[in-house]
Amino acid sequence: MELLDSFPVEGNIEDSASNLPRAAQRLKRATDNTFLVLSMELLHNTQAADLRKMQNKNFKMSPATEKLYKAYRVNSPFVDQDRIYTIDLQNGDELLKNYQP
Repeated sequence: MELLDSFPVEGNIEDSASNLPRAAQRLKRATDNTFLVLSMELLHNTQAADLRKMQNKNFKMSPATEKLYKAYRVNSPFVDQDRIYTIDLQNGDELLKNYQP
């Protein structure tokens, strides 16, 4: 796919052009990167929640948080030893993009 910085908007009559396609591409890239960062946060926060549960059997989460936690844990299990996290981050990214509270 060829990236365009602009395209003519006046039927090739004038030099007017919009940078909207480039701006939209950059916005999509920024949004995708934000989801990946949030996926990292989800990985760390679910891990922290599991560690807190191990320390305190009375540890509770709000219903909405617990629902997201359980949805994440379906495909990304507790980390009990170091591993490559690429799959976990991809799973988290997909979950966050498609999550229905």
